[in-house]
Amino acid sequence: MTRRHAYLLVCTGSAFGALARAGIDGVFPVEVAEFPWATLGINVGGALLMGFLSWAVLHLSGTPTWARPLLGIGVLGGFTTYSAFAVQSVQMLDAGRLAEAFAYISVSFVAGVGAVRLGHVLMGRWFLPTVTADTEVAT
Repeated sequence: MTRRHAYLLVCTGSAFGALARAGIDGVFPVEVAEFPWATLGINVGGALLMGFLSWAVLHLSGTPTWARPLLGIGVLGGFTTYSAFAVQSVQMLDAGRLAEAFAYISVSFVAGVGAVRLGHVLMGRWFLPTVTADTEVAT
């Protein structure tokens, strides 16, 4: 895959990811005084999907080369939102909502990393028995 082709995949995927996020934000708008549940859900859900994708890219030989630029960098990069998370955290801190800001920052980090790990574990359980069985039959 050429660099230009990869960039086009990233741009295309980003558009779809950003549109999906905007749709969720439209259904679940977040006011400054509210806890940003939609952003938390978007970021943790995106992390779970990234866990699935990153496991596939690392462990499944048939994963297409376009999957990472289109789906990982593009769709999931456009869908998840570190910048909104950061702004919302600062807004909580500025408003004196220290406990809420600490909880949001902590839960976002722990749940995000946990979601990626969960994605890896689930993919391993779903695909490794198949890979092992295919390998044993072939030998």
